[in-house]
Amino acid sequence: MHDDDRFENMTPQERAEFEAKIEASINTHSGHPTVTVQEWAALVRCRADRPVPVDELVASMYRWFVPFLSAQEFADLIYGQEDKGWLAITQDEEGMRYAQTTLLGEEVLAAAERPLMLAGVFRLTGKDSIPQGLGDEGGLQSLPKPGSGGRRGDRRPPDHRPDRR
Repeated sequence: MHDDDRFENMTPQERAEFEAKIEASINTHSGHPTVTVQEWAALVRCRADRPVPVDELVASMYRWFVPFLSAQEFADLIYGQEDKGWLAITQDEEGMRYAQTTLLGEEVLAAAERPLMLAGVFRLTGKDSIPQGLGDEGGLQSLPKPGSGGRRGDRRPPDHRPDRR
């Protein structure tokens, strides 16, 4: 049954309630963060049980994005996500920098995961729905939620922030 069929088969009361929900949501922010593809990719790459060396993150981003991000774009991307609390940037005694998705970054990924998956499905199949086998009875719904299972603790940015230059 298509969504249009469901709407047509609603009682007047159900239709009024449905329209009221839509009307209420029109002027309300969804709560979804605005995430660029580059930000999403960096968050996914830094989603690990241990921090990812920034050099490895840079190498991945260079392989994934053509044309390449400039050094300034990359710095703005990484430190912008640190400022938003999505990535934690740390530095060891030798000066090596590391990045890791924070708990807030995990929430951003979780909010973006389903729409991006559906957009990919649409791009590949031309259909605006999840293929059979990936619905509520298994697929997407059965995947572990980001941050579940106690993989990592809190990833808040450290008090010491390395010099950005």
